[in-house]
Amino acid sequence: MTTIEDQAFAEKGLSSVIIPNSVITIGSAAFVMNQLTSVNIPNSVTEISDAAFDRNQLTSLTLGNSITSIGSIAFIGNNLTSVIIPDSVITIEPMAFAVNSSYANGSMGMFSDPGQAQVLYDAIRLVKLYTEDPSNPNNLQDDTVTEAELLGGQDFNQNGNTDDILGGHVINPPVEESGSNQAELTSPVSSQPVLLTTPTGTNLVSTTASKESSLSVTDPAYDYPSGLVGFTFTTAETDNQVSLTFVTDKTPSQVVPRKYNPTTNAYFNIPNASITETTYNNQHALQLTYTITDNGDLDLDPTIGTITDPVGLATITTDSPNTGISHWLLAVKQ
Repeated sequence: MTTIEDQAFAEKGLSSVIIPNSVITIGSAAFVMNQLTSVNIPNSVTEISDAAFDRNQLTSLTLGNSITSIGSIAFIGNNLTSVIIPDSVITIEPMAFAVNSSYANGSMGMFSDPGQAQVLYDAIRLVKLYTEDPSNPNNLQDDTVTEAELLGGQDFNQNGNTDDILGGHVINPPVEESGSNQAELTSPVSSQPVLLTTPTGTNLVSTTASKESSLSVTDPAYDYPSGLVGFTFTTAETDNQVSLTFVTDKTPSQVVPRKYNPTTNAYFNIPNASITETTYNNQHALQLTYTITDNGDLDLDPTIGTITDPVGLATITTDSPNTGISHWLLAVKQ
């Protein structure tokens, strides 16, 4: 298979998909209106056509290094925050990343009521696109979409104008973190802070905090009382020690460090990780520390510094945990 035909998997109720390495073209509306939360586009793909992943629930998107063009409304109506753009990408068509918000797939239906339309408008974000080469060698441009452009001039929120911004994307925006190698997030489960720290000299590109229930599958043997944290960073070092400090009342003996692979939907333990008790903001906390090695067993892409799958502290809920260790998508830039 070299082409996924137009509308091939439209409205099939899909929650996950593995795209074969033989695919070159993903057709128009090929996966429109499914429930996909993550997609890994293989290196064989050169073209993502219009509306290819329109109205899914994507929070994670990994693009292969052969893609040259991303079509109009290709990822409209999803829940993306940031995406790494390979240097192969020459064209991103208008509205490719419009209407990305926490409402994801159901967002378009909210236009029918003025009050709900305004709720949606307030939640829409500009997706942050970071080029693999920070110099943006192909001169990709920012794109914002107005109500007039996307909705044919209709004033769905009835505020008297059609200039409302309904998303789009921004190229290489400043990283909005507390420091270049540190960020504080809020757990979507406990509402407590989580402090993420990568090595001095590295650069955080983006961070996310997720509930286990928001992923394609849940971990059958574990709960995640502080949620799961995903992040992107670049580095020039071989070994990179990462730490996450979770404000929690749990003790080290009550938790297990786990990761989730969005491609295989597998959960597994993090090898050689340590968990110690500490305090953060004068509250009891646990600090998870582990090392990421560039080009090591856990590094699947040596050219781009990105971690797209969440990590968290899990509590056992059954007597038969899945403790198998597997590869996860992990790369650090040299």
